[in-house]
Amino acid sequence: MQIELEFDLKIALEKISRKTGEDEDDFVYDLELMGISIPENQVSVFGRYVALKIFDENNDIEKRGVIRTFEEHYRSNLNRLRLESIYKNDSNEPNYIIIECLMDLSEIEHNIIEDLKEEHSINPHNYTESDWMKIKETILWHDAITQVARELVALRIYEIFPDKLIEN
Repeated sequence: MQIELEFDLKIALEKISRKTGEDEDDFVYDLELMGISIPENQVSVFGRYVALKIFDENNDIEKRGVIRTFEEHYRSNLNRLRLESIYKNDSNEPNYIIIECLMDLSEIEHNIIEDLKEEHSINPHNYTESDWMKIKETILWHDAITQVARELVALRIYEIFPDKLIEN
């Protein structure tokens, strides 16, 4: 059963999840321009984790020699990372790569709550634990998780190898 959220909280979650016309996060947008996408429909929440798939359509991550760095960094920050190369022809080079990773849900929720406090002046202490449980069952909360997870992964991709992703 979905609950009715307070107006301010509803608007804040809509903004965080980019449902009110806000531009896509710069890191997500820039990666998409380069053929690296983190589709919303490939983000799933289960248990304490959020699973994401990153699609590298042009095989840029591997071509630029950063896949090992990406793997090492994420293996230390995520519980699981799986790479899958997709070959559409007989060449030895994959046409694109799918990177599957898990993120800790608590990290994403922490980012949402910080955003609610800092950007939207919503005090999380105004809500009881029971209120938070109901809020976290809403579609808007799940949409916010999806968007924040995408943005965190995009940011980390840039943090790991910003100079190697910049087009020459």
